[in-house]
Amino acid sequence: MSYFEKEYTLRLVPPSPIYEDVLWFKEKFKNNFGKHIYANSKPHITLAVFRMETKFEEGLVNVLGKLSNEKCFSVEILGMGAFYNARVLLLEIGKSSDLTGLIDKIGILFNEELCDVVTKVFISKTPHMTISKVKDAKMLDESLELFRPNAYQNRFTVRKLVLTSRLLNQTWDWEVSIPLSE
Repeated sequence: MSYFEKEYTLRLVPPSPIYEDVLWFKEKFKNNFGKHIYANSKPHITLAVFRMETKFEEGLVNVLGKLSNEKCFSVEILGMGAFYNARVLLLEIGKSSDLTGLIDKIGILFNEELCDVVTKVFISKTPHMTISKVKDAKMLDESLELFRPNAYQNRFTVRKLVLTSRLLNQTWDWEVSIPLSE
C-alpha cells in the first residue's frame, strides 16, 4: 500500500439556512468582482490546517474523536469584515469561551498526541468565514461597501466538527464528522 502526504482541515460548517446565506454572499461577490481565490470554497470556519501522511489517518481520527466529549455550543456571526494584510473579505465570528476553549483543546491534542505525525500546523486564533480573497485594498473596500446594506448577523449551534483532506492543491476529497455531545 502506498502512502502520501495530504493537507487536512478541521472546521466548523454552518447549518442551513446560514450555509446558503454565505453561499449567496460568495455568489454576489463573484458577480460583482469576478472569480478570486476562496470565492468557490464551501462555507466553513477553519479551526486547524496541517499536513500528514495518509498512513496516520486512522490514528488522527481517533485522537480528534476525543473532541466528541465537548458539548455543543453557539457561534455568533458579527457581520462583514476584512483582513487587510491578507486581502480577505470575511464574516467575523464572535469570541466566546466555548470556541476559545475548543481551539485550545485542539492545540493541546496536536502538541501532546499528534506532534510526531503532523507538519505545517496552523491553529486559528481568529476564527472567521472567508467570502473571498481579493486583488488589493481598493477591491476590499469596494466589496465591504457592496455588502454594507446587507448587514448580516446570525447565530448557530455547533453540533459537529468536520475533518477534511485533499492531495496538495487539489479538491477536498475526504471528510469525517466528529459529533459533539448534547
